[in-house]
Amino acid sequence: MIDASRMVTIAAIEGGVPLLVEARAVIATFQAMIRKKAEGELDGWIERARTGVVASFASGVVKDRVAVAAASSARTANSVSNISRIRVGRQRVDVGLAVRIPLPQD
Repeated sequence: MIDASRMVTIAAIEGGVPLLVEARAVIATFQAMIRKKAEGELDGWIERARTGVVASFASGVVKDRVAVAAASSARTANSVSNISRIRVGRQRVDVGLAVRIPLPQD
């Protein structure tokens, strides 16, 4: 939950940068679509997102359409994290290894 002072700050920022309002709405729609597993709404969302501030994100969704479809139909509590896992795997990063590597000590 966002407290009142943060809401005022967000409103001030969005008032000065109207494109952020649209970007937030498009991303919120994407998150809701994934949560409710509404894969059928993806094409319409992509068309809307391609013309706005989040066009590069929409291009990434198009490139990873199989992963997005899998995440939206997965039976998990957090399908959005499934997309992240698939994208990390696509970049050939061994997440398990990365977690076990100790940080250098100063």
